[in-house]
Amino acid sequence: MNRPDHSGSGDTYAHRHDNSNVINLDSILVEILPTMRVYAISLLKGNSHGVEEVLQECLIYIWQQRTELPQIRNLRAWALRVVYFKTLSYRRDNADNLLHDLSADLVSRIADAVERDADNDDPRLEALHKCVNQLPEEEHNLIRLFYEKNLSFKEISDRVRKKEPAVRKQVSRLRRSLRWCVEKTLKK
Repeated sequence: MNRPDHSGSGDTYAHRHDNSNVINLDSILVEILPTMRVYAISLLKGNSHGVEEVLQECLIYIWQQRTELPQIRNLRAWALRVVYFKTLSYRRDNADNLLHDLSADLVSRIADAVERDADNDDPRLEALHKCVNQLPEEEHNLIRLFYEKNLSFKEISDRVRKKEPAVRKQVSRLRRSLRWCVEKTLKK
């Protein structure tokens, strides 16, 4: 992984300043970090410690490659490739600690599928982001704890000081509400 992949469509160009070769790394990371996190979770089967370690390694690598970023045409696909390789390294280095190890073939197939999706701007994903951002702060936080932080219902109930069954019901209602919102947004 010495050189970044320069294929794909133009994610980075929207983040340039004054048509220069300088890009706003912070805004790019804010945009793609949730996708990177979900991808790492899928590759590590929810191993939250592993996910955080892999993401940390990815951010370090992206920072080290910051001078190369203006030349990358599809930063999201490139960043997901970084997650893939950092995940492989983590899995290799921590093989004894992983209880439910995925086969290398399965990891590779997951990586290929996610990268194909990253090359296409998914209108459903864009609609989902829009719908999640419209949620009241409490509900947005609940969805973030469940999906982004990958917390269990018990952990969430402890954090938000609600009973676990109430949290389960609220997440279920939010999922239905978000599904409806996405479908409505896509019909527009």
